[in-house]
Amino acid sequence: MSTCDDAGRYFGHDVQSLDALWADLGADATPEDQVDLTEVFDRHLFEALQEYHPGQRLDRTLDLRLSGQSAELGTLDFTITNEVYEEFGAEVSSAAVFLGMPVAPTFALVGVSPGSVVLHLAPSLPELDDAEDGALPDLVADPVDGLLECLNSLHQYAEQNELQRFVASGRDAGRRGKNQENPSEPVLKALHGLVKVLDKHNLSLDLRWRAGDGRNRRSQLTERGRAYVRRLWDTHEVVSPKEFSGRIVGMSLNTFTIKPGSARKVDITVEGDEGVLRLNLPFGEPVTVLAEEVHEVNSLGIQTKSKLIYVSHVRPNQLF
Repeated sequence: MSTCDDAGRYFGHDVQSLDALWADLGADATPEDQVDLTEVFDRHLFEALQEYHPGQRLDRTLDLRLSGQSAELGTLDFTITNEVYEEFGAEVSSAAVFLGMPVAPTFALVGVSPGSVVLHLAPSLPELDDAEDGALPDLVADPVDGLLECLNSLHQYAEQNELQRFVASGRDAGRRGKNQENPSEPVLKALHGLVKVLDKHNLSLDLRWRAGDGRNRRSQLTERGRAYVRRLWDTHEVVSPKEFSGRIVGMSLNTFTIKPGSARKVDITVEGDEGVLRLNLPFGEPVTVLAEEVHEVNSLGIQTKSKLIYVSHVRPNQLF
């Protein structure tokens, strides 16, 4: 008996009608052990729903399956659940900005199942939730589905060790972001945050999203993908000289602060024991100093840390 026959008997529909759906999914050319039977059921359920209630959609659902040592008994500590949920929420928020959505959807926890640990989430977005009687929105333009497609691609590229392709796709599509050279930077940072939490608790993540028309999107973050993200976050230093002029408005043991006119205050680090004291800096007086601006940059070109290190005075006579 084929998988297609199984699905037809499950729904009580003509197997021939399911064959058309099977071909539409491309499953007729896919080995049966690689077919996503859950999606086949969901797509056929949607087709059946349209026969009796045109314009209706299935409930959209998102399942986060967590597997690993911390979840091997089918339970998960509440604090771990909170950490994962918080970092996934950061991914959602950053992806919403990346895609130009005016507001990010929220996801409510509606259930937990064993089998590792599965968190069942339901999306909420006002412009879709206000539809009358569960009427079907334009599924092609469903912003929640578009957002989950973005996150699904993000996780897949990480798992395939090809995140540079995600970066390139965002740049080519003209996505918005503070860093126009890499508009996907906030999304990548959010991915790194999620990976750090999964690593901390030795967990892998399997994400499955069911859209309103029964289409499924699925991705994973296993040790392979997480190790790749960790490697990408290894940094190297980029150093450039920079001159600052202004009044000294603050001092501590190894740092002094310059206020350059109407610009923001700048903290400059002095290396060595009692570094600031040995410079004999005049508080409140104008100075001009040369500093090295040191950026720590990872393999994706994302700046993770920066600092200013004192080099010398440019005009020593101003000190006296």
